[in-house]
Amino acid sequence: MGRTGVDTRCDYCPQATAKKRSAQPAALAAPSAIRAFGSCLAVAIYATILSNRLTTTIRANVVPAAEAAGLPASSIPALISGLGGTTSPNSTAVPGINPHTLASVSQAYRVANSQAYRTVFLASFAFGGLCMILCWFVSQNDRMKDHFVAGKIHKTTNEKALEIEEG
Repeated sequence: MGRTGVDTRCDYCPQATAKKRSAQPAALAAPSAIRAFGSCLAVAIYATILSNRLTTTIRANVVPAAEAAGLPASSIPALISGLGGTTSPNSTAVPGINPHTLASVSQAYRVANSQAYRTVFLASFAFGGLCMILCWFVSQNDRMKDHFVAGKIHKTTNEKALEIEEG
């Protein structure tokens, strides 16, 4: 029932750390690094939105449900800590809690999480729209290199034999 943290670390791209034999692997490293940086930025933004929104929605949903179920006001901080996974929401950690109170508060906690994740989902539309607009500004690929192969796959003398096998 507790929420988990978001892993915000970014790993280096294999293309960026490999030994370069030509310019082509270096050209592949730049888009990978940009993609990794964008992913790190998105995770940081979404984690911040989620954390801030959870603080708001838990207060708005869980506290009234706990008070309506008859939980003393002094036990609410321990209850929220227990729902977040820091402690266990049992009668020892949260004085005055019973199975009925825990059931109603758990339902309110699910609603609070749902509202918080909905906000993150809606925020992803803004970034997705921005990325779609930025796609219009990406330069076009050179049509002269559509059928360019960077290295030989087979000898040209074996080409006819390969065509017969594919056949």
